[in-house]
Amino acid sequence: MAGLCFVLVAFSSVPVAAEGAEPSTRWLRLDARAGAMLASFDGKLQTPMGGRAGTTSIGRPETSEVGLEGLRGFASAGVELRVLERHVLHFSYTALEQSGRETLGRELITHGQTFPAGSRVESRLELPFGRLGYRAEWLLLRIGRARIAPEIGAARLDFAYRLRADAATGEADRAYVIYFTYLGAVLEAELFRGVRGEFDVFASAALNNVNSVDADLRLLVPLFERPWLRSDLVFGFRGIWLHYKDDQDERQNDIDVRVGTFSTRPWAGAHLGLELGF
Repeated sequence: MAGLCFVLVAFSSVPVAAEGAEPSTRWLRLDARAGAMLASFDGKLQTPMGGRAGTTSIGRPETSEVGLEGLRGFASAGVELRVLERHVLHFSYTALEQSGRETLGRELITHGQTFPAGSRVESRLELPFGRLGYRAEWLLLRIGRARIAPEIGAARLDFAYRLRADAATGEADRAYVIYFTYLGAVLEAELFRGVRGEFDVFASAALNNVNSVDADLRLLVPLFERPWLRSDLVFGFRGIWLHYKDDQDERQNDIDVRVGTFSTRPWAGAHLGLELGF
């Protein structure tokens, strides 16, 4: 199975009632989440040096040819600050990173360095990214039991790529940071007997040369509920796609990576977790 086990723990602060408000009204609430997902990288890492022709193989390296494949655990975390039940500040962070080793089947040029065919390469790719957004629950759209709320925000993507081999002309080492904005939506629905379904999707289209999609479909099954404590079992699928292509004249940094359900591996992105609320 290409991806399984997403452990999610969410903590909610004890609600504080506003003066003169109804006892059940929460005017401030904090939710924090931490977890991990098993998945694999799938894509390409075209990385020239200074944008010059001849400093990179076109459309290469592919993640699989330099050993950046196979299941790994990716950590994630999120915080939501909810005000008056209608305004939500949402922060999330996902630490995508993977290392590997592989023997090249053909010559590779990347970041100005030449790696001969037959070279045993050591690789590392880091793609941690974070989002900070505002969710407008006062713009809720209700369709039957479903509730849909829009979100807008900004994201930061850190790219770090390293490749080395004893037979190479040198070590490839490239890192940069990208900022971009995104739009998204969160859908929640009560399905039956306390079982809830959730789907969130956040995307950008050519904003600061970035195309991205982060989508997560979850089913929450209640385990128990007390006055200040609840527990839900979470099943779901998550997919992440990150594509960045800059505007250099001759050769561009062209990074196209898919993780989870957007990769080619069967069952990739499946996750299982636990959610707790206080």
